[in-house]
Amino acid sequence: MVIRRLASIVTILLLGSCITKSRADERLIRPQLTNRFYTMGENRLIWTGPDANSERLRAELIEWIDSAASFGLDKDDYHYSYITRELRLYNDIGADKIFTDAVLSLAADIYMGKMQGNMLGYDGVKPRYQARQEEYLLKSLLKVQDVGSLHNFLSLLEPANQDYLLLKQELATQRKAKAGRKVDMLEMSLNYYRKIHNYHFKQCIVVNICNASLNYYENEKVMLNMKVVVGKPKTKTPRFTAFCYEAIMYPYWNVPASIAVKEILPKYRRNKAALNALNLQVVDSRGHVMDPSVLAGGLAGYRLRQSTGCDNALGVLKFNISDPYSVYMHDTDYKNAFKLKKRYLSHGCIRLEKPLELSDYLLPGKINKSLLQACVRSQTPTTVKIADPVPVFVIYMPADVENGAVAYYEDIYHILK
Repeated sequence: MVIRRLASIVTILLLGSCITKSRADERLIRPQLTNRFYTMGENRLIWTGPDANSERLRAELIEWIDSAASFGLDKDDYHYSYITRELRLYNDIGADKIFTDAVLSLAADIYMGKMQGNMLGYDGVKPRYQARQEEYLLKSLLKVQDVGSLHNFLSLLEPANQDYLLLKQELATQRKAKAGRKVDMLEMSLNYYRKIHNYHFKQCIVVNICNASLNYYENEKVMLNMKVVVGKPKTKTPRFTAFCYEAIMYPYWNVPASIAVKEILPKYRRNKAALNALNLQVVDSRGHVMDPSVLAGGLAGYRLRQSTGCDNALGVLKFNISDPYSVYMHDTDYKNAFKLKKRYLSHGCIRLEKPLELSDYLLPGKINKSLLQACVRSQTPTTVKIADPVPVFVIYMPADVENGAVAYYEDIYHILK
C-alpha cells in the first residue's frame, strides 16, 4: 500500500514538473515546423539542458516574448505563461519543443506578419514561397548557439523599411499614451508591412483600401503612387494577395449578374433605349450578340456586355489578377472620382488613376499607348501577358506614413473592433 502511494506521488511529481512528448506536441502552435527542427538538428536539446547556457537562452527568449507588444503582437500567443513558470525542466524533449515552438512562432510573426481575423480573405502569394520562408527560419535557428546568436537571429527578421520603423516608433508612443484605438490601427499596419516586405520582391503592387491608394514597388522602393477607387461599404473590396498576370487593351465589361438584374434590367424595362445609351450588348453562352428583345424572358442564358471604348466602365485598360473574387484593376470612364477625398464607390474592383503609367512598369514597351489614347470605339480587345506575374497585395491598412509622418485613416469598412 505504501509502495503504491509512493509510486503515485512520484508519478504526480513527474507530470507536474515536465510535459511529456505527446502532451507537448498537442499544444504546439506550429507542430510540423517544430518537429522538422528536431529532425534537422538530430534531436539536439537547446533550452532544457542543466547548463548555464541553456538558462541564459531561456532568459533571452523570455525577454523577446515579453517585448512582443512592441511588434504589434501578443506575448500570450507564444507560450509565455508556460515558459515563465516551468523553468526547471532538464533534458526533456517535450519541454524543449515548447520553447522551440515559441521562438519559431514569434520569429515567423516578426518575419512574415501575423494575419488575424479578416485581415486576409485569400492568400495566393504565401503558398508559393512558404517552404522557402520556413527553411530560412529553421536553418537560422539551427545556427543559434548562445544568447548573442539568438538575439541576432530575431533582430534581423524585421523589415529595414523606414516607414515600417516609423510606424513601430509611433506604436511605442501610442501604447505609452494608452491610445487603444490607434494602437489597434498600428498593430494591424505593422503586420501588413511585415507580410509584404519579407518577400523582398523585385516588383509588387500594394493597394491600401483604407486610404484608397496604390503603390507600385521595385526592390522595395515606391516607384509609382496613385489614387484608386475601391468598393463601397455595401460592396467591399476583399482583402487578398494574388498575382497580376495580364493586361487587356480595350476590354469588354461583362456586367456581373447581380448588377444586371438589380440595376440594368429594371432600367431596360422602363426604357428600351437604356441598353443603347449604356453601349450594352446582350450576349448568349456562345458569345453571340443577340437582339435585346430576348430579355423579355429574363437574363437566364444571357449576359450583358458593354462595348469597348473610352466610355466603357473599365476604360481602355484592364489588369487581371489571380484572385477568387473576380476583382481586377482597371481604367475608368469616370475620372472625376479621383478628385474626391472619399473614393469608396465601386462594386469591389479597383479603378486606377494612372493605368497607363502602371503599364509602363508591368509591360514596358508592350502596350500601344497611342492606340489607347485614340479612344477607338468597338475595338477588339487585345490581351498582353505579363511574363513574370507581379504580386498584388490588396490590404486594409488603417495607419501608414505620408510625407514622413504617420497618418490615420477612417475605418470605412468597420473592420477594427
